[in-house]
Amino acid sequence: MPDLVTTDKLCETCRQVSPFTVSTVIPMPDGCDEFRYRHLTLEALQQSAKSCPLCHMIARELNRGDEPIDTAGTEQRVILYCDVYPTTEYGPRHVGLVIIQLSDSNRHAYLQAFAETGSEAASSGDVDGRPLHQHADSDESFHQISKWVNDCMQHHPACASVPLASGSLANEFPSRLLDVGADESSTTCILVNRADARGEYVALSYCWGPLAQQLRTLNSNLVDHMTSINLNDMPLTLRQAVVATRKLGQRYLWIDALCIVQDDGVDWKREAPQMGLIYQNAYCTLAAAGSSTSTGGLFHRRDSSAAAVIKIDYHPPSRKESTRSWYLTPQANKFQYILRESAWNSRGWVLQERNLARRIVLFAAGQTFFECIHHSIGEDGLTYYDHSEKRYGSAEMRLGHDWIWCGIVRDYTARHLTYGDDKLFAIEGMAKNLAARTGKRFCAGLCVSALPMHVMWLSAVGGMSRPVWKDGTQVKRAPSWSWAALEGPVMWEGWVSKAKTACQLEIIGDISGLAPDDVRVRDARLSFQGLTVEVERSLQTVAAEGLTSNVQVGGMGYTLGFHSHTACFVLRARSGNLLGWAVFDKGRDDSGPFIAAVVSQNSVMGTPDKSGTGSYNVVILKHMAQVGSERHYIRVGAGELTHLSPVEFHEQRLGIL
Repeated sequence: MPDLVTTDKLCETCRQVSPFTVSTVIPMPDGCDEFRYRHLTLEALQQSAKSCPLCHMIARELNRGDEPIDTAGTEQRVILYCDVYPTTEYGPRHVGLVIIQLSDSNRHAYLQAFAETGSEAASSGDVDGRPLHQHADSDESFHQISKWVNDCMQHHPACASVPLASGSLANEFPSRLLDVGADESSTTCILVNRADARGEYVALSYCWGPLAQQLRTLNSNLVDHMTSINLNDMPLTLRQAVVATRKLGQRYLWIDALCIVQDDGVDWKREAPQMGLIYQNAYCTLAAAGSSTSTGGLFHRRDSSAAAVIKIDYHPPSRKESTRSWYLTPQANKFQYILRESAWNSRGWVLQERNLARRIVLFAAGQTFFECIHHSIGEDGLTYYDHSEKRYGSAEMRLGHDWIWCGIVRDYTARHLTYGDDKLFAIEGMAKNLAARTGKRFCAGLCVSALPMHVMWLSAVGGMSRPVWKDGTQVKRAPSWSWAALEGPVMWEGWVSKAKTACQLEIIGDISGLAPDDVRVRDARLSFQGLTVEVERSLQTVAAEGLTSNVQVGGMGYTLGFHSHTACFVLRARSGNLLGWAVFDKGRDDSGPFIAAVVSQNSVMGTPDKSGTGSYNVVILKHMAQVGSERHYIRVGAGELTHLSPVEFHEQRLGIL
């Protein structure tokens, strides 16, 4: 344990810090009691920090903020409190984090509390935090992982039953699996067909990295791999995944590079749409969250000397003398930060791998985490609440499935995909999962029953680009009205979720699915009937024209959120009058003329009519062809019409390709 400081070196104020004092009830005038410990004033803390190690630690953590603390003429006091309020006055404290706050300030810092496993502070429930294991692949570490998994299997019903697209609760195996055997000393494994496997299997989620680093199953070595695979030929992440599978007492492991024939297009197209179910059905998923390539491995070396640790006597209220100790140290290896900075979590495929896996073990650089639908917990004993991805598609979503899908797509399109033709494959499992839970149908990445909302996607960062296929060619991947037609992150503005539909919008034919190799999906056509108006795009962006204060957003008098967006342009009528704004999908690349097709109205503006009162959400269209009596257009952008009087709208029926 690094730089251990004992209680006898602490000041009197710090010696009183305990799981009980940081959750002391302080009656407040408004009747809302607070649980906290009043430490020194900031001025006194800075003096005490010269001799007291805990005061020094508190002062140092508070000063990690972006702005220096102004101490001139203030009597700010340091407040310590725990992250979980006790349920009863005398019950377990369950302290995992000690939060440091300056009174009359938003400045916060965090110390992690932990106790040795088996100590009274731990077994009593007063201290939830635990010290990290020295090695990620130790027997102790895998004992903890197995405990997490078994606890989930026994006590989390939502994680046990997973509805599939068929409506059944199947436990089908993937087409192929690695049989790793039970002998932990064995240096080989074997690729087997589904018919030869029994029981459960583990799945691996990881970053491939350079192709030259990969061991892959190809047509040329398929027979060899079904005879024997030498673990020493595997990159480190794959090899350690075999080790982890054996340590968990499992026999079968699914790894995409080895279980899909990588140079067989037919095999890949058959297996890729099933990947969501593969992770969903797995006993658990192993995630190489701390590695950016397949050579980085699952198990990372822990630096046990990185930070100081304060040892404090543990005094239960029922005893006069201390019974062993508990510890405080600066919080590190935060779950949210690790995921945000992880190259693994930036992969497009990982969104559905992480979301659909019932249980996932994340081997990060600093510690190991476990995540399921029920909760996320760290090796440090702390429970984390940032596992919203695990609730996409779950029965607990409260914001509505249609809006949740917008969040999924927003997250997904901001991630990295090596190949453009993976775009819809890598999220198909998410759509199937949501469809199984709700009965909704999806086409080309949009929910069929929520087209007026979902068609209002916006380019999030500027002009988008055409997708590039594995062979380097640019091929149509989806209809223009789908976000999947182009490369780049997209988003939805919140007001469209509450807007009232103002048109008839439907997909022609009984078409559903996401697969880009399905020509019916790729060429799906929208039928639109509603109000349209001819519009002209300004030569300059909204910001360049200096009109941000004059352009309303969502029917409200807000400053335009896209004021610095390089693809957000002012819309004007042919007369030159200001109409509103639009984000063009490919920036300046598309030239007019354009029409704005009214999709929905923002309810805060009252009831609109053809005379042009109200605020409209619109898609921007460009004419492409005349087919019989119907004009066909492509989508080139979306935005809002906010200045509508006088504007001459036309009722029109048209097709959007």
